[in-house]
Amino acid sequence: MTGAVTPGFDALRAQWQDRPFLTELGVSVDVIEEGYARLTMSRNDIAVGGIRDSINGGVVASLAELAAEIALSSTLGPGESIVSSVDVGLSYLTSALGDPTVAEGRVLRKGGRLCVCDVEVSDGENGAMNAKARVSFAIVRPPRDA
Repeated sequence: MTGAVTPGFDALRAQWQDRPFLTELGVSVDVIEEGYARLTMSRNDIAVGGIRDSINGGVVASLAELAAEIALSSTLGPGESIVSSVDVGLSYLTSALGDPTVAEGRVLRKGGRLCVCDVEVSDGENGAMNAKARVSFAIVRPPRDA
């Protein structure tokens, strides 16, 4: 499924795919659609280091936040930008043992200044959910004409 990008999102995928953080962790941006992003991460020596030979919890959290940010990026209009994440709530459900580990981010609500995204991190082999995240971002929009 790698490279399954909805037309119009090729530039966004390219913008993210070559970032050193994603490259170093072996993260691939597989799907981008309006308000949705799917990332996969192969097991590697950097990411593994958690309990029972699982993906490290901090890496799982970073993967979830990235999936949310990319999903939100797909909804930004001219002059809009993400300022920062303002809240990340993450529940670890099971150890991330899969190869690959999959993160699917969805925009739940895009408001005037705050946006909320939902992310599921799961085992790419059997679909077992490893973590559930809710990520909020601050955005800026261009001023409205008076």
